[in-house]
Amino acid sequence: MVKIRYTLVLPPCLPPVEVARLLGTLQRKALDLPFQSVSDIYIVDSPKQGPHLVFPGLKPLQAIGFNCNVNEGKEGRLTMWFYQYPKYNGVAVPWCHWGECCIVPDDQFYTTRHVAVISLMDLAKKLGVSLEVIDIGGYWESRNRSALDRMRKWLAAVPI
Repeated sequence: MVKIRYTLVLPPCLPPVEVARLLGTLQRKALDLPFQSVSDIYIVDSPKQGPHLVFPGLKPLQAIGFNCNVNEGKEGRLTMWFYQYPKYNGVAVPWCHWGECCIVPDDQFYTTRHVAVISLMDLAKKLGVSLEVIDIGGYWESRNRSALDRMRKWLAAVPI
């Protein structure tokens, strides 16, 4: 599997309705991409779980987001959620999310799916989301499709 790890951040002063509007734009784009499925947008008050990005002693007040199933299995889920936290030591905490998506290089659609995930990240950046992407496949940095194809073939040849 090839992992794409990402951190998404929005300003803390952004109202929930604006976060939902931004996510609506991302979700509409996701529906046009070759994902297996894309969920509705959900708004959850006092979610039981927050992102892996932990703020000591803080529980999220609200979560807004949607999921995309890039390929089979839980690892293939791309989560586009923002979590709102209360102030921490008097400082406003930004809307944030940390996620990881694993893309299975098992067929000819690997390159297409990988590029689709990155194109969603590109749109998020264009919409003003501060983000950091670590793309083990290297496409985020290089934008080289042939390198993704070579990686798919190499990974397919490696016995597990």
